[in-house]
Amino acid sequence: MQGRFAWQGLEIDVPEDWELGAFHGNGVTGYAALDDGVDVRLQVRWNRRGGRVSLPRAVAQYRRSLRKKTKKRIAFEELAPEFLPMRCRKGRAIAPFHWEGDRAAYGCAWQCAACNCVGLIELLFPVGQADRKAAQRILTSVRDHREDDQRLWSVYGFAFVTPAAYNLERSVLTPGKLQFVLRASKLGRVRVERWSMASEWLKKAPLEKWPRELAAQAKSESPGRFEQRVGHVHGHPALCFRQEGGRKGLVRRPSLEGLLWCCAENDTIYTVVAQGAEDGLPDTVAATIGCH
Repeated sequence: MQGRFAWQGLEIDVPEDWELGAFHGNGVTGYAALDDGVDVRLQVRWNRRGGRVSLPRAVAQYRRSLRKKTKKRIAFEELAPEFLPMRCRKGRAIAPFHWEGDRAAYGCAWQCAACNCVGLIELLFPVGQADRKAAQRILTSVRDHREDDQRLWSVYGFAFVTPAAYNLERSVLTPGKLQFVLRASKLGRVRVERWSMASEWLKKAPLEKWPRELAAQAKSESPGRFEQRVGHVHGHPALCFRQEGGRKGLVRRPSLEGLLWCCAENDTIYTVVAQGAEDGLPDTVAATIGCH
């Protein structure tokens, strides 16, 4: 079964049992690795700083760093662009490669003509077991930008979409809680969360008390009135709330709005809280979250 991994503007089709194991950097430059619970199976690096890049030189540099890192002899082969289908080569320069050492890998460096993203991705296999067709299928699925000015985030079976202007500021990725705080400006941000084992969390506080607590966690100092009502998300009752902004002393505080709901079928609570963002953003983001 295939799943869609999406991180920092990159989207890749991968087996469902591959999960994010390591990451660093941001939307401009960074690194992510997926593992199958035993070993690293995919590594990807990206750089969106701009400027033309010589892909053959980038691959040669990676080959040298790989040999230096492993301190072993590696059989490294640069492949023809035709290793990947035309739809993968359209609008981008690519430089595929294959190597064998203590492990085996198929990979590809690329530069997108539309967004100028430069990336390098490789699929890792046990030595002598490199699966050419599986590698081609996954490498072909790599997407470095979307045409709708939106950005998909998808890890650990949780996926949502935000406007591309929102960049990840921090995240919490634990078995019981996934949290993403994304910021578009000094005041504009959105926080998206999935709380697993809802029945345990609700023992600490009933859902009706969560809106004010979420506002407090957002460090809301908005002076306006706090309003709460009942709505619906994906057929579930949802608690929708809003606190108006305004001036507090000489400082203008942004408005805050959010919503949360509990899906009893998967024992999970979902929350979306936005501050200083465009009106209706929590509803827009919540509509992209699948909770079944």
